[in-house]
Amino acid sequence: MDNGAGGGSGGNPLVVWGYGIPKRGKSGSMAALRPGALFFGVKPAIDLVTQGTYGFEAAVWPESPQNFDDIFRILDDNADIVSSYDGWVFDDLTHICEMSLGRWDAAPEATSRGGKHNVFYQYVALNKASGELVARARHASVPFVGFTSHEKEPGYDDDGNFHPGGPDIGTKARAKKMPGWCDIACRFLLDEASPDPWLKTKIFVNPFDKQWTTGDRHDICWTDTPPNLREILRASDYSYDLPRIPGLEWQDEVADEVAAKMAAGETAVAVAKAVAASRSAWLCTDRRHEKWLRWAVQDGIARYRLQLRLAAGLFSDDRLAPVTGRAGRKAPPPPPPPASPTSTEAKASAVASSPRLRPQPPRPRPHP
Repeated sequence: MDNGAGGGSGGNPLVVWGYGIPKRGKSGSMAALRPGALFFGVKPAIDLVTQGTYGFEAAVWPESPQNFDDIFRILDDNADIVSSYDGWVFDDLTHICEMSLGRWDAAPEATSRGGKHNVFYQYVALNKASGELVARARHASVPFVGFTSHEKEPGYDDDGNFHPGGPDIGTKARAKKMPGWCDIACRFLLDEASPDPWLKTKIFVNPFDKQWTTGDRHDICWTDTPPNLREILRASDYSYDLPRIPGLEWQDEVADEVAAKMAAGETAVAVAKAVAASRSAWLCTDRRHEKWLRWAVQDGIARYRLQLRLAAGLFSDDRLAPVTGRAGRKAPPPPPPPASPTSTEAKASAVASSPRLRPQPPRPRPHP
């Protein structure tokens, strides 16, 4: 079986890309989806999310990769080890791209034989490396591969071509192309109206939006999706294996309880208080118990919201409503080209102000 590190004919993993500004729940959602996944990133930062929010310690590779070469070396030199995990999470790819670009720009290959600096070399190298990484992810022998990154706003390039917003991975063109390899490409946003009392964010997905690159092959996510990747996959028609941490299998029972109470008309806050009150003695025995119970309650809130979405059906008013596609700020139009002088006065002024255009005295002609 292919080990996933060589990009051959390996497995068929689920590939998810979550992007957004920092502290929007991207890493936490990946960890909650696959608690047994191996993280590639900064261990202290990942520990703060997994231990501080969910009450478990995620597996983090001892070396924090700083560039694409580091990632490929780790995957190649430790193929058997990394393939034994329940998935891979690269957190975050924006940092990897920034460090790699700086490294390539300073590489000897970026200087021609004549000593001229080739500013485009770094971007050619980025296209090659980023393409190789998503190809390896697509054919990895682990069941899940996740990417997180910051977001790059919509905008125009130097040639006036518009590029929608997406992951911040060095160039606008790559931000548009690379998510196409993923099964889910989603944007994490603030959501003050979220019924989840602990997490005021949401997942934005609208494949028809012209401003942001997003999509979901399961056709579950929409512009106001609960930021819970595990519950999104559970609600899909595909039978995913979504294991809990051993000993925490009871979380699904609590999630069902929460979803049922909310379906009966109770608010998320009221349900959360009732669930905690019924387990008050158990909560006091370990600080982690509160985090585990909150995790289960959050799954239940997301489960209820997804159940409502699915129950409405494909022919609901919400599904049939025109897609507005408004997310974030609209990119400004490119600046107009400078107007050429049309009058004699304007031309004379341009000539007078430009040393290169001023009339020059005639040069003496050599005698024949």
